[in-house]
Amino acid sequence: MISAWHPVLHTLWLSLPMLISHNIWGTYVYGFVFYTLSQMLVTSAIYSAILLTIKRWGIPRWVFVFSTLFICVFPGFGMWASFPIKDTIFAALFALCIALLFDCFVLHEKPCKKEKMALLWCFVLLMALFRNNAIYGIAIFLVIITLFYKRYRKRIAAIFGSVVLACMVITGPLYNIVGILPASIGEILNVPDAQLALTRNSDIDLSQKDKDFIDFYVPHWRDYYSWNADPVKQGVPVESIKSNYMNYASQYLSIGIEHPILYTEAFLRLSVGYWSPMTDYRLSAFSHMAPYRESQINPPKVDRSSYGHIVINRNSKLPESVTGIVKDIASLKPELSIPILSQIFQVGTWVWLIIFYSTVCIYFKKYSWLIPVILFFCYWTTVMLGPLSWYRYANVAVSCGPIFLGALFVMGKLSISQSGNYQIMGDV
Repeated sequence: MISAWHPVLHTLWLSLPMLISHNIWGTYVYGFVFYTLSQMLVTSAIYSAILLTIKRWGIPRWVFVFSTLFICVFPGFGMWASFPIKDTIFAALFALCIALLFDCFVLHEKPCKKEKMALLWCFVLLMALFRNNAIYGIAIFLVIITLFYKRYRKRIAAIFGSVVLACMVITGPLYNIVGILPASIGEILNVPDAQLALTRNSDIDLSQKDKDFIDFYVPHWRDYYSWNADPVKQGVPVESIKSNYMNYASQYLSIGIEHPILYTEAFLRLSVGYWSPMTDYRLSAFSHMAPYRESQINPPKVDRSSYGHIVINRNSKLPESVTGIVKDIASLKPELSIPILSQIFQVGTWVWLIIFYSTVCIYFKKYSWLIPVILFFCYWTTVMLGPLSWYRYANVAVSCGPIFLGALFVMGKLSISQSGNYQIMGDV
């Protein structure tokens, strides 16, 4: 039985080759190899398309060289491309959509070719189907553009609005027809669960009504851990919340109004890795924010077969002396001791670069240049509501960083030339 808790498209991409491999050769390994290589090839193709796109904008050569080297050698790209997770391909698709938004709505006064608009539609749909929370970011983006961008609302609504409708049809009636189980709403309650748990654990006077509310809706509040909401969200009565969500929401907000500092603290502790450029991921609390992890290079030998997992044993052909050196480097994380390099490895640095880009757009009144960044932050809002700060959730900021860096220099050329429409070198 397939559940929409994990994106169905990624489930099929990962599982079908492995099932075919098992049925033919009696092992899942060949199917897993096919999936891994295909994901690496697709990811490489997408980032190649992104680099060619920003090069066509006429960015400075050093920016293009830096972006190319960064994508080639930064472990957050190459290493994660070999792991069987949905976030790798999603981050690449999201970045490509950002680049196409620049092409379609920012760098041309006239509407771009219908073929490119259709291409943008296809990639936005794929992006939405590779992460369940992406559709919420797209919907928020659509509302903002409709309200504040009269000039672009029809074209953007045609693309993003139809994607929202398509996703509703696919994840609703179509999933029901083929018997795919719906996703749980429990995944969107990470922040409320943590806020209520911290409030219950704090040395403050709560009314008996508030205590009973928290005890019922967050039964594991005693397991509160400030950096991770997973322990406290276990056992949350999701069905009760769905059947009585207005009462849940009103009581949750009522407690928050009385204790705003605790709510704010719980939220900031969960999301610190998404906005702070000084996250020391050598500490266990922030270890998930590293763009690589020791266990990914040399996985621990844990028998997960008893959990019903399919076990793919690591069988490296490299000598142990070589893998040991790499493991030691990964454990020490020496890049955090090098000033400039350490900032490149921080997700927060790239987020602040995008904030700086937004500030420049507003200062120079280049409001149309904000369209791609609005999509980014609409999605980023949903990321901030996750259960903990984790690089694989946040890698969209790193993936989009070179695009916004290039756009800054293109905007600078446009402002200096005062020529109105920026001329792109060729078009596709």
